[in-house]
Order: sequence, then structure tokens, then C-alpha cells
Amino acid sequence: MLVPRQINSDLFTKNLNLLKKKDPGLAATLNSFCPGGPYVVTASQKGPPSLAKIRADGKQITLHSSYDPVKEAQRLIDSEDAENRTRFLVLGLGLGYHLQELVRRVPRSSRIMVFEKDAEILFHCLANNDFSSVLVHPGVCFQVAKDVSSLEAVLEPDRTGFALNGYSVVKLQALVSSEFDYYSSLLKKIDSVFTETQIDLKTQAAFSKLFYRNIFDNWKSILNSTGVRSLENKCSGIPAIIVSAGPSLDKNISILKKSSHRAVVIAVATALRPLIENGIRVDFVVVIDPDEATVQFFEFDKIPKNVCLIFDPCAPASIIENYPHRKIRIDSEVYLSQWLASKQEENNFLGKTLSVAHTAFSLAGHLGCEPIILTGQDLSFHRNRLHCAGSYYDLDRKDKIGRLKSLKNLEEARYAGFSPSFKSVEDIFEKEIVTTSALNSYKDIFAEKMNGKGSVYNATEGGLPIPGVPSISLKEAVNELCLTGKWSQTTNVDVLPMKSFQKVKSEVMAQGRRFGTVVNEIATIKSNYLNSSECSAGLQEEFVMRMEKLYRALLDDSETLQLMQGYSYGGFIEWKQESEKNVIQEEMASKEVLASKFQRDIKFVEVLQESAETLRNEFNKMAEEMN
Repeated sequence: MLVPRQINSDLFTKNLNLLKKKDPGLAATLNSFCPGGPYVVTASQKGPPSLAKIRADGKQITLHSSYDPVKEAQRLIDSEDAENRTRFLVLGLGLGYHLQELVRRVPRSSRIMVFEKDAEILFHCLANNDFSSVLVHPGVCFQVAKDVSSLEAVLEPDRTGFALNGYSVVKLQALVSSEFDYYSSLLKKIDSVFTETQIDLKTQAAFSKLFYRNIFDNWKSILNSTGVRSLENKCSGIPAIIVSAGPSLDKNISILKKSSHRAVVIAVATALRPLIENGIRVDFVVVIDPDEATVQFFEFDKIPKNVCLIFDPCAPASIIENYPHRKIRIDSEVYLSQWLASKQEENNFLGKTLSVAHTAFSLAGHLGCEPIILTGQDLSFHRNRLHCAGSYYDLDRKDKIGRLKSLKNLEEARYAGFSPSFKSVEDIFEKEIVTTSALNSYKDIFAEKMNGKGSVYNATEGGLPIPGVPSISLKEAVNELCLTGKWSQTTNVDVLPMKSFQKVKSEVMAQGRRFGTVVNEIATIKSNYLNSSECSAGLQEEFVMRMEKLYRALLDDSETLQLMQGYSYGGFIEWKQESEKNVIQEEMASKEVLASKFQRDIKFVEVLQESAETLRNEFNKMAEEMN
């Protein structure tokens, strides 16, 4: 028979006062909490309290060792290789012995997010365990009884650090198993958020300089174009069909002709050519990709007048400048674009997107369209193909057909190029198909974006199912979900006349001067410390300290720092990763910290110099071109 322990009020008060400094709201909740749930705290054989849960049928679930819960916690952390990590997700708190052991072993700079379903468990923890070592740790935060839908906001401040440097998941297994549905959905959501962030980081690292190059080329279009906020609810209650260029579009493209004047048709750029060639009316075409090859998606002289271009400032200038009809801008996530838009005090941001199809979906919601129907959104291969007939990628392969290269050979070669990221999954018919890790992540992002967004249907008729989105045939979608009457396009937006750039010019000139100051400081640092072939330990230390001073100065000028980081994203990521390693070494009393920091900063000073010089020159050039 279990003999409950009495609550130690003095211990609870001590712990609660420490919690108030970390999380006043949570402390207030616990201060007024009245425990009465299924949990029982008892003494273990070794003395420290243990925790058990009484099920509805009266059976007992032991959440800690009833013999020695402290030793059990030590073994758990032994298995985590905690000393080589600085970021942790702790699922299930119990009486917190594993969390105390984790805090004891990791650097003070570590970030530890603790997820616990039941506030009563935290109450019992504070009432039965001296938790001061945990509560005074600056990196520990508690997320108690959090709904999965609120996790995105909870994780936002930490998503970059966790996605960039990796993390360990520490589970109090007995507790997690007893609340399996809650913790499994929690972990799935966390994984989705961090995977999305990893994709975003890799994209920015790979394309940051191209993003900036295109934005500098597009600055007049950015400042002169109408923003997408002018379209808000312009198509309220009208169905939208978002057309992507997946291979399934081949069998259904003719059905889309019936949608003319019955739905708003939004095409991703890759799908525009096959739609136009098949005589299908398109209202909007969306382009966000920065690669110059994207220009091949467009045949400008064949685009009907009614097709409005929705463009991201990172798209190639050759598209935006040559597009013959109406053009509307969305704000990019790239900081340079945001900086320019902020000088006009406009907000044309549709939210975070990782693909052109996600952007098209956000546009449909912004227009007020309902229902929203997806087609051509395979997110997978079909007979070694990712794209439909008539798309640029299809035509490009056909152009390369020769005596020794059949279309089949070319498709197989391109398919093989994706093999490092292959992933086997089930399609909407529960048959095994092949996708890539990125496309599989896009599916999850779609599911998140579509959650609670009204009526959304997947009429792709192939490829990956999107969780929570019903799959129907395109014929059914057009005949039963789209309007039976005609609708006239109501999205006409006047093209703005060329604006005066005088207000923006003063901001651009001032920012150019700030970059010039950074360039001069870097030149001084390099001249003083990096001119000789050998650098003594004393000079190395002075160099590292001077670089730290420079970085602190940049932190005080957030716009300059963010603009530089946006340009050399990969270089900043590498510096942050090296800094993370140095923190671990330093707190573990490593003798190689100085040498490591010196090598880190030798590379980083070049990153800063290239970034500052490039941006100074581009901002000065932009200012000269403003009349």
C-alpha cells in the first residue's frame, strides 16, 4: 500500500520564490494550485521521494524507481552524452531528478526546455525536491500544459539555435509512456518546427548572396510596386485553385478549363507555361525563386493581359522588369527586402514560406478565397519525374534528347541525382512511392498552414497525402466546389507612378556610411594583428578581444548587423557554430580555447569585411541612382 508523503511547505515556498524570478505567471498558477489528481508521492527505499500515478482502474504506474530514483536519473543522463550538447528538450518532469543531473553536467550557457503536461507534477516536484540548482540556471524554462497548437510561438525564440546546433531529447520514459498521445504529438510538432527551420537556414546559407544581388537589382521595383495588402479579401468567398507543376497534372489539366470564371486560378511559376498552352485562364502567377533559370518559366509575349504577377523581391530582375502586365509585391523574409519595405512603412508580408506553393496558398487566404483547392501538388516522383509535361524542366530534358540520350535516360539520370535525399512513403492510395526529405517536410508545413484555415481540398489525385486535408478528384472539386455562376476579376490594381526616393535616399546614405565605419574598423584590426607571418599568444588574445568588441558594437546597431548577416548568412552560421563549441570548451576548462577562437575569428573577419564592403558599395550605388 502506498503511503503518501506530506507536502513540505517550507521547501515549496523556497522553490516557488525562485520560480517567481524565472516565470512569474507559472509561479502564480502553482501558488493557487490545489493538488487532487492521480499522483502520489512516496518514500523510496533509499530515502528520496518517488512518484507514482494511480490509473482509473486503481492500478499503479511507478514514474520513478521506488528503490533509488536519484541513481536512476544519473543512469538516464549517462546515456545522453550531455557534456557535448548545449541544447536539450526534456519531456516529462516527474520529481525532476534527471533535470537536476542534467543541469549539474552541462555548461551554464545551455538551453533546456522542459515540457510537462500536468501542472500538478511540477507542484509535487517543488514541494518534495530542493530544486534551487535548476531554478537558478539561466537556460532552463518550463512549458507546462502547453497545447500543441501554441508550440510555434513557444519555440520561436529558440528555433534557430536548436535547428543550427542540434539538440538532445531527454525523456522520463515512464511518464511519457503514460501520456503517449500528448508527448508524441508534442515531439512531432517540435520536430516539424525545427526541420522547417533547418531547411530555411540551409536555403539562406546557400542563396543569401544571390538573394541580395537580386534585391539590389530590384530596388526600384520594390519601392515602386503595389504591395499585396491591396488585394486583401478582394476575392472573399470565391473558390481558389492552386496549380502546381507536379506530374499528376498531365492527366487532369484539361479539367481545369471548366474552372474558367468559376474560381480564382493561382499558378506557381513552373505551371504557367503548360496552363497557357492548354488555354486555361490564370489569374495570378507566383514567383519567389532567385535562380536565373526561373526566367525560363515565362514566355512573356504569350502571357494573357489578365495574369497578374505576384513576386518576391528575391526573384530575378529579368522577370520583374520584363513582365508585361500587372505586378504586385510581397515582402520577402530576407532582411534587406524588409529593410527597404520598412522605409515605406508598409507591411506586405504573407508569412513564413518555404516554397512557391506555400506562398500561393498564403495568397489565396489573403484574397479571402474559400474553399481552396490544390492540384499538381504531388510532392513526390511519378515514373522518375517531378514535373508535368510542358513545364520548363520537361521541355529542357526533351531538348537534350539525342542519338545516345533518350528521354527515359535523361529522366533516370535526373531522378538518380536526388538519391541522397530519397525517402519512401505511402501515397494517397497507400502505395509506396519515393519523395525527398525536403518535399516530405513541405507536406508537413502544408498541414500546419492549412490547420484551421477553412475548407481546403487536395485534388492532386496522386502523390503524398497532406494530413488533415481531404483528397478528392479534380473533376469533383471543379463541378461541386466551384461557383456555378461566372465571376469577373475584381483585382485590378493601378500601377503606381514612379515615386520620389528622397526620404528613402537619406536612410540609404546613412546606412552606407555605417557600413563604411565597419570597413575602416576591420582594416585597422587586420593591420594591427594579422600583418605578420606569426602571431604570438598575446597578440592572438588581443585580436580576439578586439573582434569581440567589434561584434558587441554591431549588436548595438541591429540594422547594420542584420543586413550584414543576411548577406553572409553561411559565414555567420559557421561563426556561431564555432562559438558554441568554444563555450563548451571554455566551461570545461579547455587549454585550446584561445587558439580555437583565434582561428574562428581569422575566418570571421574576412566574412565581415566582404559583407561590409559589398553592402557599403551597393548602398552608395543605390543612393547615387535615386533622384
